[in-house]
Amino acid sequence: MELLHYRIRLQDQAFLINRKQFVLLMEDLIYDSIDTEQIETYFSQLWMDTLHADIVFQMDLKKVENLQMSLAIS
Repeated sequence: MELLHYRIRLQDQAFLINRKQFVLLMEDLIYDSIDTEQIETYFSQLWMDTLHADIVFQMDLKKVENLQMSLAIS
């Protein structure tokens, strides 16, 4: 359960990093700079990019963990 808590916190961090872009998209919609179709496209792309960045980050953590385990075994 504790690991799940940390996993969620790490994923939240990825979204916090991109929060300005999410806010800017919402502002563009509010001020009619973009329409609903455009925001759906841009939002979906930003969401997927953020998830991808989180996955890459998680993979990097696993590499570090594997390295530490390998060093401990040696």
